[in-house]
Amino acid sequence: MPVTVTTVVDNCSECPHHHATTAMTPDPWDRGTDYWCKLTPDTPRREPGQAAVPYKLALGFIERASELKGRIPEWCPLRPKEPK
Repeated sequence: MPVTVTTVVDNCSECPHHHATTAMTPDPWDRGTDYWCKLTPDTPRREPGQAAVPYKLALGFIERASELKGRIPEWCPLRPKEPK
């Protein structure tokens, strides 16, 4: 018997459909994370030193978890549609 599970998320890192990669920069002290949406296929992107990612970039170069709070792209396929 199929079961529907609803998950409430505040940002892309909490979504079960995200893919995270380390964001590369010329400065070795800069560390960030790119968050990709696995539900939205895109032309594969290849960053220097990384494998190609065939998903749409949701949030780019996030350095701290506090930067994620409440950030969900407008185009997110799971985002509820706002009434007009």
